[in-house]
Amino acid sequence: MDQHGRSLRLAVPGERQRSYEHIARAQTLIASSKARLDRSEARLRRADARDVREQKAVDQEVAASARQADGRRRSSRPGDASRPDQG
Repeated sequence: MDQHGRSLRLAVPGERQRSYEHIARAQTLIASSKARLDRSEARLRRADARDVREQKAVDQEVAASARQADGRRRSSRPGDASRPDQG
């Protein structure tokens, strides 16, 4: 076997090893990026759920205030039988 053939065979395993190492590094970066994306998505979903809960609480407070206001309007009408001084 000539020198050139031997050098090619020696170079190929080294090049192949570097390629495998490069692939492994790239896969590690992809896994890290996916984990970061998953955390960001979870944060957004928690924020969405919090917004929904807060909006529901606001809606309930508005409805309760409307009921109270409606009750006050009804009780303050002249001639209301529920008020003893008006009858």
